[in-house]
Amino acid sequence: MPRTAFASTGALPPLAGRAFEGLPHGLLVLDREGRVEAANRAASELLDIAFGTEPACCELFGCGADEGPLTGVCLTQVVPRPGEGHLELRLELAAGSTWVTAASMEGDQVVVQVRRNSSARFVHSEPAAGPELYISALGPLAIEVGGEPIDGAWLEQRPGQLLEFLVCERHRPASADRITSALWPHADSRAVGRVRWFVHKLRDALEPDRRRGESSFVVGSRRGYALHRARVRLDVDDFEQRISAGMSAFARGDADAAAGLLSRGLTLYRGELLADEPYAAWALAERDRLRDMAARSLRVLFQRLLQVGDVPGADRQLRRLIELEPYDVDLQRRYVELSLRQGRRGEAQRRYAELRERMLHEFGEDLDFGFWELLDAGELQLRLA
Repeated sequence: MPRTAFASTGALPPLAGRAFEGLPHGLLVLDREGRVEAANRAASELLDIAFGTEPACCELFGCGADEGPLTGVCLTQVVPRPGEGHLELRLELAAGSTWVTAASMEGDQVVVQVRRNSSARFVHSEPAAGPELYISALGPLAIEVGGEPIDGAWLEQRPGQLLEFLVCERHRPASADRITSALWPHADSRAVGRVRWFVHKLRDALEPDRRRGESSFVVGSRRGYALHRARVRLDVDDFEQRISAGMSAFARGDADAAAGLLSRGLTLYRGELLADEPYAAWALAERDRLRDMAARSLRVLFQRLLQVGDVPGADRQLRRLIELEPYDVDLQRRYVELSLRQGRRGEAQRRYAELRERMLHEFGEDLDFGFWELLDAGELQLRLA
């Protein structure tokens, strides 16, 4: 028997009440403790909410789980404050892969939209059958279908380039014209017509046993081609979800939750986006955006670890941050100071000498601080400790 919305919409104006009930996606209103105050019919059916009950969001969305974007926190803890944006997460629920969008309202309430098939807005509304495709794009590209890694020469050919481009364009469909101008700008006019052939070869590589004309992973519409977001998981999405949740927690003043979420997000950052395509112009903007997300997260995590006295942990995060921003002199100085603070004088001196030589060689400028002044400060900190 189908579930019905357990919260009456009688207090709403008639049109608003009908819109609340008629929305095809689930819609819930939570209080700040995460209790459901209202839910429309679609939310009740999708999340299996029984009539007359008042479940908590932690029961519905798996808050505090051992893995995923809500690891160790409740959804209500990481939603930005009113007027500061919204939170979007992809969660694996009993009903399937689900997109959850949450925003704060005035009065300490949170409105949540739940939609099971995000690809419906530009491809088709029915979920595709078949195994799940997992794409690791942070670092060198790696692909798994149904948990089994797949490889082949096609990855270095045009079907592989097409897959990488669709990863970068994962939030919108890509037309044949845009694919051609980005990937093969110097090709002749026939290249646009051949995009369909490359899509066919890509689908064959990902699904060699598929039936002709069908694809679980690469879908098409009049607007272009796209990855089927209900069947394709990307480490990039998981990274963004965890980092966004962590930065939201940090903005709300929950430093412990922020540190946990950021740490889990950063474990996915194995390297720059599509590291095996370092000169692809079409990947530069997205690569820079994700690198910036990682760098900002590392700065927050580094400061938090210093605050709680975890100097070795702070040192590890600072090393990663320097790899992303090697020309940031302030970071290099912090690294020298931290090495001295841990009694690693030789390593600190080598790092200082390398930094000074690089600045002189590449920029013709000397450092505005000397090693001996850092050494004196570091030894003073060691004595005080």
